[in-house]
Amino acid sequence: MGDLKWPDAVNDCMKYTPFPHGGGPAGAGSIYIQMPNEIPGDIRGYDWSPGEDAISATGMSLSDLTGGAMGAANKIGGYAIKRGLAGVGDKVAEKLGEISEKRTGIDKEELTKAVNRRRGRAKNTHEEWFFNDVEFRAFEFSHELLAHDEQETNDIKHIVEALQIFASPGLSTNGLEFSHFTYPAEWEVSFLTAVAGDEDFEDHLVVNPYLPKLGRCVLKDVNVEYFGEGYALFVNKAPIMVKISLSFQEIHKITSTSFSAEKGAPATVTGTLGQAKTALKSLDVNSIGASVADWATKGL
Repeated sequence: MGDLKWPDAVNDCMKYTPFPHGGGPAGAGSIYIQMPNEIPGDIRGYDWSPGEDAISATGMSLSDLTGGAMGAANKIGGYAIKRGLAGVGDKVAEKLGEISEKRTGIDKEELTKAVNRRRGRAKNTHEEWFFNDVEFRAFEFSHELLAHDEQETNDIKHIVEALQIFASPGLSTNGLEFSHFTYPAEWEVSFLTAVAGDEDFEDHLVVNPYLPKLGRCVLKDVNVEYFGEGYALFVNKAPIMVKISLSFQEIHKITSTSFSAEKGAPATVTGTLGQAKTALKSLDVNSIGASVADWATKGL
């Protein structure tokens, strides 16, 4: 398609570049559209949830549980005795709650808590916050393209078609996979800003380091609205106003390592990752196949 620009003399703008799924060079060119009125926030979500720390609940340390078999068995046995003695009061309170519930109709758990309050005790739930996962970042952009002449209506038409084509899947040409789609393109999205004094289009636009840097994305939604406030056409019957809304989602999750690389700091291999690299290099070729072992050795 070559590079597409709107308007032709674009300054600060968004750059959308499609890539073949799974990697490979961009051969189709890029789409440059003037900066939208609103820039989406950089929202990074992290999934945490409360739960019981099973090790803390035992009253033992991790080294106690993972030490020598005999020593660990002795400590676990001692823990069981302590746990049993410590639970006597709770069992008494629970039993009183059951008896009282039958007589008064009041909920057993409420009665148990009331008994424990008079004992000056409350059950330690040993709750901690556990980290579970990282959420994928999502970004939405909206552009209002107001054409000033017929040439600009054609430029807008080509931009809309390019976005729709590269967001769509293809059909497999493999005769055995005639019912399969091929994956749509992946995208790189950049915020560009103009550098004064340089007249060359490519060179005078640079990535704005103060705005979010997006990782490789998929284009989940392309919404095109025509005419804006009312029905208005040029002589060539093209709408004067077209509004494009795009919804992107990153395909990789943000970690501290990828964030450091994003900011230009070198990524380091430490701890578990370094051990994993060594383990991959020592994989048994006969058990997993020579090609996979070769990838594992050379790919890291």
